Amino acid sequence: MARFNDILNSFSSGEVTPRLYGRTDSDLYRKGAKDITNMYPIQQGGLRRRMGTQLVLSDSEMTSADEYNFLPTVLDIEYRRVISFVISDTERYLILFSVDSANAINIKFYNPDNDYLAIVQNLLFGYSTIKLAFINQEIFSTDASIQGIQYSQSGDVMFFSHPESTPFYIARLSENNLVVRQAYVSTRDIDNSVDNLAMVLAHPVKDMNITTATMIAGAVAGNGITLVCSVDIFDSSYVGSVWAFQNASVVGYAVLVTVVDAKNATMDIFQNLDAVWTTGSTQWFEPAWRLTNYPRSVVAHNGSLYFGGTNEEPNKIWKSEDFDLFEFMNDRTIDPGATILASDPVSHYLRSQSSNKINWMLSHNNDILVGTSGGEFSIRSFVGTELPDIRPQSTFGTENIPPVVIEGSPLFVQKGGKKIRDLRFDFNI
Repeated sequence: MARFNDILNSFSSGEVTPRLYGRTDSDLYRKGAKDITNMYPIQQGGLRRRMGTQLVLSDSEMTSADEYNFLPTVLDIEYRRVISFVISDTERYLILFSVDSANAINIKFYNPDNDYLAIVQNLLFGYSTIKLAFINQEIFSTDASIQGIQYSQSGDVMFFSHPESTPFYIARLSENNLVVRQAYVSTRDIDNSVDNLAMVLAHPVKDMNITTATMIAGAVAGNGITLVCSVDIFDSSYVGSVWAFQNASVVGYAVLVTVVDAKNATMDIFQNLDAVWTTGSTQWFEPAWRLTNYPRSVVAHNGSLYFGGTNEEPNKIWKSEDFDLFEFMNDRTIDPGATILASDPVSHYLRSQSSNKINWMLSHNNDILVGTSGGEFSIRSFVGTELPDIRPQSTFGTENIPPVVIEGSPLFVQKGGKKIRDLRFDFNI
């Protein structure tokens, strides 16, 4: 039996689905291929080699303490995530995340321009120290956890978020001098004290308690002060969290340092409480973020920082003070009788028919694009004195994978992980 072989001079259809095999009547089949490796089709019909990558540093070199002058304590490392940190067209770094044999998260900074490894550090998550470098503590350590880290850059600072971790940031102090800090939780350093009140204000709280639950403080100032609640509320996840106490325009802040049982805890006070708290009051604010309840997404936009979506409040967004990326509450936002300023920190729910969790946020043109498990939204206004201008865009739903912008169009992975979609804007509307 004679066998015929067609001459194929076009692969413009790319790889075709096996369901199309044998469809010689289909133009897609005639211009398609079963497998294309390391090449991509072009419109003219041919194939072109896919671009490659440059080897800048091998894994063995990353553990050479003599050559790169860093602590030789991080061995047996497999790098799970690489993120670019571009300061300018002449200064750039690679941030490498890994898990070592002791299940500790490590971060390394590498400058590909001059082979300088800036810092290697065991990164600490949760309630812990932030003051000194080279920290060790139990943290999440799975591949999925590291891939779930989201980030956003504002100038020479890059902010990171993860639902299992205290938000943290990496800052460039000078060339080849980068540091890791955790500003978004009130933590205690090795001297057993919190750095300052500014760290406390970086931690947002929920709305004022509206129940009859009463809290009584052992004193209005000091460290190790007892705190008693009339109902069961405390557990170990509250250790290191910020609480606010308001009465008669007097706002106090404290950090829980130990939990005795569900009704008893001790706290360090950073801004004195009103005297009424020694006899009890119901006007207290519990933390919005704490261990096991941190935001999963972050974005810097127009001089403010936004965090979105915790386990308890999956569709809520927190905005920082304008041009102060480290302040998420102040006395005005806590005191019901105070006048809120447009620049004050604020939080709102992403209102829709269902409370779908926020998977990512993206600063694009003048808007913040928000991807949830049930749909996509744009935010055009988010200030303390007005209701946010939140507009639904589509209802495809997204995966917990940050989008990318290619030629001005944001591309995101649709819910289910099988399709990539883009959000196109008509600026004439």
